[in-house]
Amino acid sequence: MLQKKVFARPQNPNNGRQPIGLLPIAALLLIALAATPALAQQIHQIRGVDARVDYASLTSIGPWDDRNYELTQEDLDLLAPNEAELKAQIPVFFRVELRKGIPEMDRTGPAQYPRSALQIFQLKYGGYLVDGKIYTRVEHRDGQYVV
Repeated sequence: MLQKKVFARPQNPNNGRQPIGLLPIAALLLIALAATPALAQQIHQIRGVDARVDYASLTSIGPWDDRNYELTQEDLDLLAPNEAELKAQIPVFFRVELRKGIPEMDRTGPAQYPRSALQIFQLKYGGYLVDGKIYTRVEHRDGQYVV
């Protein structure tokens, strides 16, 4: 007579599901971090060309871009008095560039920059330059722009 052998299956603590490896989780985390603005954006006053300009304060007007270091107080005098209220996501150096290029641009009122200003900036410069890298995303957090 033949005896039937019974093999016991090992118990799977995941109820038959395959465990998720750490590699896919780490990859997702890296993707998420790459897509978010830099949290430790450093602005160094010493890099600016004009000691009269508070370069860190420019993030209340627009997203930071290292090309802002080339701005002087005379450049900033071209900006509108309510510049911080304008929600165009363009850096201050580009706002100055636009105002120099279009001197008849209004200095009062809610809509002073062309609607295409952000697209023009992105086409011309590719994004926000921070520490030698180009970033394409920006957030407005607690009254400051963060690249």
